[in-house]
Amino acid sequence: MNGVDLVLHGLFNGWGGTITCPRSPSYTVADMAAAIGPNAEHRVIGARPGEKRHESMFSLVEASFVVSHGSHYVVTPQTGRSSIEEYCEATGARKLSSIFEYDSGSNPERLSVEDLRLLISSEMGGGL
Repeated sequence: MNGVDLVLHGLFNGWGGTITCPRSPSYTVADMAAAIGPNAEHRVIGARPGEKRHESMFSLVEASFVVSHGSHYVVTPQTGRSSIEEYCEATGARKLSSIFEYDSGSNPERLSVEDLRLLISSEMGGGL
């Protein structure tokens, strides 16, 4: 999954007012640092004022307007000229079977340090 895939999905499947969110695994900054520089000193200085610990892609309030479409979630408009049912029928998306918040803290799909190393290595053509 990359930025181009996200833009193309939104371009071909987006309707006015939709928000496309990729389904992607979460990871921590500490794990990314360990993957990139395993022998480097990693000082933990704590969160700064206003710094978020987790990124929320959609909230419980928005979840009832979210549909699943392939490897993406799509937040459909709450008001407007079309309904969530019409969007699903036209695009092949399906309503969520349960209501949940999608954020990096509660995402069950996580990347380990080794997963991150492999991902970075493959993006760099095998070198890390």
